Amino acid sequence: MILNGNSIWMPAYSWLVRAFGVTALCLAVLSGLGGCSGSDAVGNLTLYPVKGKVLLADGKPLTAGRVTFMSPEKAMEFSGPIGPDGSFSIMYGEKEGAPEGKYVVRIDPELPKGKPKSNKQPAFPFPKKYADETTSGLTVVVQAGPNDLEPFKLSK
Repeated sequence: MILNGNSIWMPAYSWLVRAFGVTALCLAVLSGLGGCSGSDAVGNLTLYPVKGKVLLADGKPLTAGRVTFMSPEKAMEFSGPIGPDGSFSIMYGEKEGAPEGKYVVRIDPELPKGKPKSNKQPAFPFPKKYADETTSGLTVVVQAGPNDLEPFKLSK
């Protein structure tokens, strides 16, 4: 059957072609944006080993948690878990280290897992100011080559 010179299947066919075209365009745009991701940006930077230790006010090591370096200029974070002796090594995914530059530092405690028995927040093993890079007062400059940092001593 033909209506106004077009076959009846034409509207369905043109809708399908348009849908396919829009989908292909979206995929092309998204694949182009993939090159702008943070992981690709870090892949082009040289990472330098960064190791240190976190001590509590009494001089004992913080035995669990995470140290995070935040680069305000690059809008990137690099972090590493704190071991039982207070030591940490900064990583980015599977890669060890951080690029050269100045960083503000955050210390995140390892809080108990599971549902708390009460509505009270668990006690931090150190002042909460250290859990926010804007209030911690901790800064680091990563230089080319290995970086063995002075211990972070979390005062009261």
